[in-house]
Amino acid sequence: MIPNIVFVSPQGREQLVRSLIDDYRTRSPYVAYLVRSRQGLLTTIAHLEKLLSRIKADSLVVMSSIVGVCVRMFLERREHCLGRFTRDFTILTVPDEKVQLVENFLTQLHSELERDPMWISSTRDQLDAAELVLERVVMSHIYIHALYPNGDGDVSRDQ
Repeated sequence: MIPNIVFVSPQGREQLVRSLIDDYRTRSPYVAYLVRSRQGLLTTIAHLEKLLSRIKADSLVVMSSIVGVCVRMFLERREHCLGRFTRDFTILTVPDEKVQLVENFLTQLHSELERDPMWISSTRDQLDAAELVLERVVMSHIYIHALYPNGDGDVSRDQ
């Protein structure tokens, strides 16, 4: 079936064009309003995304600080174990024995940490962060003895 083609007179075309121009003029303020509104919404979304990223960064900092404080509290109750470990580490001379002592001590602390009442309801991410802080604290106690077992002799030789 062939559609009916309607031929419009030149006056009808002019009237149609005028009608379209008038319609565009009446709608153009609304279109401009919609464009401004969309720009405002996009700006607001960008601002909210920036705030959300800042909140996430702040929550990570707060979480790491809380984990650090809780690990320090955990280790304060085990200060005598940490002191005994440091003494045992300084007494040993064979590096393999030192490594084994550190691994055993950290394994023991990790298992105690997971059973500790303060850490029972924590998430896996929090426990992982706590174990990392725990390892750093333990290594900071033996750092000098691990890197410079001969004291000033090692320092002067390195220089």
